[in-house]
Parts: sequence; C-alpha cells; structure tokens
Amino acid sequence: MTQLERIRAVVERVATSEGLEVVDVELHGRGRGTVVRIFLDKLAGAVPARLEVPEPAESVLLELAVEPIVAAAGTAAPVVAQATSTGAVGVSLADCQNISRQVGMILDVEEIMLDSYTLEVSSPGMDRKLVKPADYERFAGQRVAMELAPEAAFGIGRRFRGKLLGLREGLVQVDLDNGESRQISPNDIERAHLVPEFPKKEKPGKGPGKGQSKGQSKGQPK
Repeated sequence: MTQLERIRAVVERVATSEGLEVVDVELHGRGRGTVVRIFLDKLAGAVPARLEVPEPAESVLLELAVEPIVAAAGTAAPVVAQATSTGAVGVSLADCQNISRQVGMILDVEEIMLDSYTLEVSSPGMDRKLVKPADYERFAGQRVAMELAPEAAFGIGRRFRGKLLGLREGLVQVDLDNGESRQISPNDIERAHLVPEFPKKEKPGKGPGKGQSKGQSKGQPK
C-alpha cells in the first residue's frame, strides 16, 4: 500500500466508528512540509459504530501508550478547521477535533508519518468534491463542474459545467450548459465538484425610480 492508501485506511476506520463519512483524503508536500487534509461529512441518521471494547477503557489505554511516541516523533500540532457542510446534519467542530486527535495518534503509533506534518480536518464545504460513484446519485439535480481525463475528452473540451441528473447504468448523466446531454463513465472523470448557486440580487436602478410607483412610467400624467 502507498502512504496515502495507508492514511486513507486509518481515516476510514476512525470515521466509520464515529458515524462520519469520509469525502476525501489528500496528501501534499514531502518531508517536514507534508500536509494531510481530511474532508468529512455527516448524514442524517448516522450513528457511531459500537466497538467491542468499551470506549472509555480504550481511550485511556491509547492516551497512555501514545503520548510519549507522539512527543518523540515531533509531529506538528493538528490544524482543525470547520466549513459549511452539504450533509443533512453537518460536521461540527467537535467532530473535526475528535477525528484529528484519533487519526493523529494512530498515524504516529503505526509510524505512517515519519516526519513532522500538519493534519487538517474539515467538512467538504459548499463546493464539495464528488469522488465516489454514489456521490453522483446523491447530488442529482445540482450544478456541477467537471474535468475529464485527457484521453476521455469528447469534443466539448476537458472542462465543463452543467446540471447533474444522477447515475444510470453505471454512467454519470449530465445536462451541459450548452444544451447537450452526456453520459460519462466515473472512471473518465478526473475532478468534479458541486457549484453553489445563490439567489440573484436585483441591480441598483432596475426597480421603480425614486418617488415613482410601479405602474407609472416617467412623464405619465397623474
């Protein structure tokens, strides 16, 4: 397994035990400048998994065993961030802190990170990445931006935007902004994320003029 795969396995294990969904895990930089970024979400009705070992006892054992190792490894203090979540419930700051603490300890105990590093944990934000095939079904009806792999571009360029229709027979259905409809294999998508839509504000001067009623045009006799 690669280093990123080992990190992802740890994150999945911890997040699942806490009833959270792993949106994505990123690994940037090298050596002492390494940054591990974890994006989490929480769905409605999600509950923490019940561990066989009682949680308080396990927590005490981990703290006693891990603290000296973390200090010796010299890892950087985890950076915890919070952002707006697209989930029905959302990730709290406490969720981020909890996952950061647990994942950081395990990465050091299992010696997955040998140099100091920065650990960032946050929710996916309003422009959430679409990573798994199930994401394309879950967020059907929303606007998306996509970038295709170079070998998969099909006459519209690699980058485009449109309305996500869902996943049918294993293919992602998209209505493009140019009016075309496309069916794309998830394997051909290099990057994809939601595009937040905000209500348009009326520009100044577009409404009725000062002292002028809606049904009265300029110069109209009273």
